[in-house]
Amino acid sequence: MNILIIDTPNDATAKLPALKTIGIKSVFGYLSSINPNGPKCWTPARVKAAAAAGLRIGLVHEGWGGAPGHGGISAADGARDGAYCRKRAAELGAPKGACVYFACDNDFVGAQIANLVIPYFKAIRAAFGDGFYRVGVYGSGAVCAAVSGAGLADLTWEAQSRGWTGYAGWESKAAIVQGPCTKLEGLDVDSDVAHGDIGDFDLDPAPAAASSDARERADAANPPAQDQAKNAPQPPQPETPAPAGNPLERFLADIFPHK
Repeated sequence: MNILIIDTPNDATAKLPALKTIGIKSVFGYLSSINPNGPKCWTPARVKAAAAAGLRIGLVHEGWGGAPGHGGISAADGARDGAYCRKRAAELGAPKGACVYFACDNDFVGAQIANLVIPYFKAIRAAFGDGFYRVGVYGSGAVCAAVSGAGLADLTWEAQSRGWTGYAGWESKAAIVQGPCTKLEGLDVDSDVAHGDIGDFDLDPAPAAASSDARERADAANPPAQDQAKNAPQPPQPETPAPAGNPLERFLADIFPHK
């Protein structure tokens, strides 16, 4: 299989040129409200390095996520994770419309989805209420279907666990389907399959250029003072009075004016 999209818990900075050479298009890395400086998390420097290498960047938040043996998942967790990621995405330079996926790392079913997962994403959606960034859900097919169906996620990423509830029913509907774990250029990666828009991004230098264009337009509309004075309408000059005397004298005066 030709792998185009990966997610990795490793710092891929040193391997970015090699990843680009073998055809990787997008690299998804992590945000974490509970371990923001962890080794698997994106930093501004890592994001800039990926963009400079010609790769697109994807964001996925991993907190407790309801993973077995770890913390739960609740509205309070969603408020914390949502507020952190809304702020952090901006710090990383993510443009408007980029998506942050939030991981649900358990095979939630039935009442668990209704009582834990849905309140979690309601709080996240509220934290992203300005609509600048999109919200994504990572999890089982059942979780993806429920959160998306409730209008609480814009994109879905189906986890690689084929035994989790609803996998087959959601596989064709997910924006991303996570593939098997593998090694690529020495990195631990999951290979991923995209179905259209996945909410990744690059760092567009256009804002700086746009600012330059805006300055040029502003200068044109408001030229410097010396240019304004030069281009201002000039007051009419007084007409030279016609010389007095008879017509001949006036005729001679026109031909031989006095110095």
